[in-house]
Amino acid sequence: MIMIDRGSYITVEVSETSLDDLLRTIRERQKPIRVYRDGQPVADISLPLQERLPPTDPNLKVTFAPDYDPTEGIPEDEWPEQLR
Repeated sequence: MIMIDRGSYITVEVSETSLDDLLRTIRERQKPIRVYRDGQPVADISLPLQERLPPTDPNLKVTFAPDYDPTEGIPEDEWPEQLR
């Protein structure tokens, strides 16, 4: 496993020479790592988005009525009085 310099960042040189170890470390730690070159951040390496998102709860699934159109405008009489 790669030793991460002072927290969650490494230098470009380290990332180039040990990419395989770097990717293993990211997966094990479940945290992104910031890569620096000449003291400036140049990249963030993290897990794929699907692996970072919490699992979806099927109880929270939204279903719309068959005749509902979410892009349809709201009639003026349905707007609050102060926003008309």
